[in-house]
Amino acid sequence: MEMKFKDWPFDKNENVYLHWLRSPYHAGQHKQWQMQAVFRRENGTLHDLAMPWGALPAFRLGCAYRDGKPTGVNHLGTRMQIRFCSSPKVSICDAISVPRQYELRTRFNLREKCVVIWNRGERIVVPCLEVIRAYFAPNRMMTAELLGPDLFTDVCTSTLTDGQAHLKFSERVAIASLSTEVIKRMALVLFDGEFRAAWKKVWSSASNGGGENMRNGEYAYPLHAEPPAIPGSSWVVRGMKIEKTILVLEIKQFSSAVRLPFSTLSYEHPGFRTHEGGKKGSGGGRIKEEPEEAAIDPEPKSPKGITAPYAVRLDFTTADFAQRIEVVKVRERVNEKGQGEDRPGGGGVRLEYVSTKDGTLYDEAGCGELPSVEFTPFKSVNDVSWSFRKLFKALPYIKGASLSFFEGEAPEGCCLPKVPKISGSPRPYVLVGVSFSSRRFFLVEVDGRDDHGISTLLFMMPRGKSLIAFTGNMLKKCIAGGGHWDREELEALFNGGRYELVKHTKSSSENWGMRLWRAGRRLS
Repeated sequence: MEMKFKDWPFDKNENVYLHWLRSPYHAGQHKQWQMQAVFRRENGTLHDLAMPWGALPAFRLGCAYRDGKPTGVNHLGTRMQIRFCSSPKVSICDAISVPRQYELRTRFNLREKCVVIWNRGERIVVPCLEVIRAYFAPNRMMTAELLGPDLFTDVCTSTLTDGQAHLKFSERVAIASLSTEVIKRMALVLFDGEFRAAWKKVWSSASNGGGENMRNGEYAYPLHAEPPAIPGSSWVVRGMKIEKTILVLEIKQFSSAVRLPFSTLSYEHPGFRTHEGGKKGSGGGRIKEEPEEAAIDPEPKSPKGITAPYAVRLDFTTADFAQRIEVVKVRERVNEKGQGEDRPGGGGVRLEYVSTKDGTLYDEAGCGELPSVEFTPFKSVNDVSWSFRKLFKALPYIKGASLSFFEGEAPEGCCLPKVPKISGSPRPYVLVGVSFSSRRFFLVEVDGRDDHGISTLLFMMPRGKSLIAFTGNMLKKCIAGGGHWDREELEALFNGGRYELVKHTKSSSENWGMRLWRAGRRLS
């Protein structure tokens, strides 16, 4: 599902760019956390828009937005790697430390805080809100918890024994919010001293005169945040180098040399259940279809609940550590023997399909009317199933790209054979987002573990389409009965262009990766 912001004040076809973010303050009857996003129009003028604090995971400086939607295009900065020495000098400074070439203009913008790191003769400047987003705010839930004093007390209980960490989540946590990356970040805050201290510093600054309603044109006290475990670590960023200063617009990846206090991380949730025995009902009940797009109301309106949110997929900052962390989902086995009787289907109503539906990214207050929205990160390389590991060995040869992943199953009606054939499960596929500083394309790889290979498809996303829905429709309509891409259908879908096919061969991963890279260049 994609997301758009309602009441968008700019022209429908105009690209505007996120120029700056300001720290959150309380707004509305229920004192919901809200922040100001500063957008720059193509003529250079700046405009402030109020946004839910829970939308922080979706904001990157320099990113383009059109008709209230992030386009995935970054017009500022280049991809670069920063390796920190063993003793960098780290401090928190006013935003006046930002190079003058990046004009902040107003005192409200200049009031925000930045992290300044002196490293190997260079000065690295990164806004504190970007540090918070990259390290601590992969989704709405963690973004909201960051400004509370309880350190996940209402979210989960945690234990650490002999290098094995375990999180037990409460029923009030949406399953959609529990991606592997979110689980890891929560465990870092709960069990690692440096990450915990950095998290508490954000809360301390929020409670130090912050969180007040806006009044007399003043904003809340700016948040402070220091990136944890910097010595000996490295970043992959999108940034601007101005003389000997690097202004970091986006932290895409951070790697830490620190060894964590756990190597195994297990987690459970009341909704993780495997049913054994009994009979399943024959259906016929009410079917809920999620819309392709969640429209976010900028007004501070509380959700009616947060346990069943609309899930918006989002690229996220990846993290690597000195040791591999094994993440294990624990399922409760429920024996329904003697309880599962056939239940006849009722006169259920199928909800009519809608392309857009309102939602909110504000916190729960118990009196809302809108469905909640949650960010579900695209998968990291370590999360993707073994069927696609050969592809992931080839992808690094697409030079200079940032990658994100989503796994799905071929939709009903697709002409692909079933895999595995014994159980009749739909054939899996993986959708890969390949991003550069100025453009983005996608590729679809279908599971070929039974030697039924189908060429890798690379494509540019048509404007105004929902990515996941578009991909499902493409798999359903554009694969011929023999299990291969139908070029005529592809031509019709893409209106004569903007896609490439790369055949599978028995060559090396490097050869495959280079062929994918060349095909991606032909798309631009």
